[in-house]
Amino acid sequence: MIVDIGAHDGTTGSNSRLLEQLGWRCLLVEPNPALAELVRRNRRSPLYECALSSAEGTADLTIVGGAPGADGLSGISLGQLNLHRITAEGYTTREIQVRTTRLDTLLEEAGVSPGIDVLSIDVEGHEHSVLAGFDIERWRPRLVIIEDNSDYADPRIPDWMRRRSYRRVFRSGVNDWYAAIDDATFDIAPNRAYIAWRTVTGPLRRRLRQGIDGALRPLRPWLSAHPALKRRIQRVKRWFGITRTF
Repeated sequence: MIVDIGAHDGTTGSNSRLLEQLGWRCLLVEPNPALAELVRRNRRSPLYECALSSAEGTADLTIVGGAPGADGLSGISLGQLNLHRITAEGYTTREIQVRTTRLDTLLEEAGVSPGIDVLSIDVEGHEHSVLAGFDIERWRPRLVIIEDNSDYADPRIPDWMRRRSYRRVFRSGVNDWYAAIDDATFDIAPNRAYIAWRTVTGPLRRRLRQGIDGALRPLRPWLSAHPALKRRIQRVKRWFGITRTF
């Protein structure tokens, strides 16, 4: 089973769509009403239209617009990287009120049993609040995938996971993968070496990222007419953790 928090439209950048197609049980969460409607059209798994946080109640969800894909920056308590991007791109924002609930409560309501295979959290800087409403020792997911746009600069999530006997075992794009320290399937020498390399080279990537991002942004119109070159540049950008320039 996979629990996909921040399902977006159910297809773009989805960590759960392929697993659903392979027959996995999926539980989807998306608070943006417009995106939730797309999820219902694109997916067959149950959807909870709410935001996850540390407490039950309501919260202001910032909806970002102004360009295709800009809604992927929407969220509650947006991180500084998102706010900088919104300002730099001149995107529009508006706020709506959404229901919030704890992840523990949602899993209980959905009848989920402990031993989740994959938990995916992509909530644009609100990840720590989602974890604050989650008893990881109770549910014991085997693999946890959490977006980290800071590229290892922010220690809060890895420290929280480490205190609960989880460690980073891989990174794909801007997503960190965590597994239990005693899980021999993931806690292997190549994975440890990979994470060590990513950690050591993180400061260099972060210094280079801003310059590369700024240099490529004016090329958007031209690159749209040259998709093959655009794909090659995107592969290089992903290595540096740049995923949303074009």
